[in-house]
Amino acid sequence: MKKLYIVFLLFIPLSINAGKNSLKVATPEWVNQTNGNGTGLYFEIIKAVFEPEGFTVEYAIVPWPRAEYMVKTGESDVMPGDIKTETNNFIYPDQIFLNEITSTIFKKNKIQWLGKSSLQNRKCIWLTGYNYQKTLGEKVTWFEIDNREAAVKAILADRSDFYIDAKIDISYYFRKHPEQKNLFEFRDIYSVDIYLKFSNNARGKHLSDLYDKRVKKLKNDRKFREIFKKYNYDFPVYK
Repeated sequence: MKKLYIVFLLFIPLSINAGKNSLKVATPEWVNQTNGNGTGLYFEIIKAVFEPEGFTVEYAIVPWPRAEYMVKTGESDVMPGDIKTETNNFIYPDQIFLNEITSTIFKKNKIQWLGKSSLQNRKCIWLTGYNYQKTLGEKVTWFEIDNREAAVKAILADRSDFYIDAKIDISYYFRKHPEQKNLFEFRDIYSVDIYLKFSNNARGKHLSDLYDKRVKKLKNDRKFREIFKKYNYDFPVYK
């Protein structure tokens, strides 16, 4: 659950071998997951699943709300990186995509961290569209913001108590800004299974079923496991 506000309106093939079918992926840009040049963990997983079935994987880098709209309307086939929710807008496969750790940062020496309950009745901030209010399970005052730099500034200025995001993205932020790391406490909150979500139409149902079928075949494949190892990501527990 993440985003970048640079929009590429053209779908860009991830494979130079164009097949009869194209799988259109809409996604924000997440470092080492969905890089703007078509590399990253998420793209490699999707390619490993669908390219052997004759699909050419194409992608559009768009903000999270735009990606959801594109999949909902059928302009795109699928977007990665969301929790499964009860909705008629999308089709979710049975198999997970991967497991994501959700973490938080807060100003050092300001709050005694006692686990997730420490969020109770506090002000929390996250990126637009991430919808952590659906999974936190704690009563919080929350608001959304457009980028991580602004979120960090809000914490430092005491406009919010906690900034919540995927652990992988917070870690990358501090690799880019190591001078800020010592100003914050960094804690894991929970882990959650995230899924691909497909358009709610006949094609989306076919693609979702195909994903389930392929993952069952690939879960014991050495090369497939090496994709996760390459990005230092735990291999998911598939059904």
